[in-house]
Amino acid sequence: MASLSETRILESLFQSALKEYEKKTGVNLVGHPLAAQLEHCDNVESITEVLQSQARVFLEFRGGNESVRRMLNLTVQVLHKLTGTASLVESIGLVC
Repeated sequence: MASLSETRILESLFQSALKEYEKKTGVNLVGHPLAAQLEHCDNVESITEVLQSQARVFLEFRGGNESVRRMLNLTVQVLHKLTGTASLVESIGLVC
């Protein structure tokens, strides 16, 4: 399990990244509708479904490219495996 100081460091880094992103893009990721959709996901399949829905809209806009969808699926699978790490899960849970 992550120590409290490790958790605080991760939380601080995450919050700094969110602020920097908002400063550069003008988009508040925490309040973004996609974040609200993802918050209700509880497994790889539900996360993938939400992201693939977004990818379909993007692909229609860009003319279609299946590699985007495949990469999205692989990314979600890797991130889901990482959440199986107890210290990471604890740290992320505290950040959220």
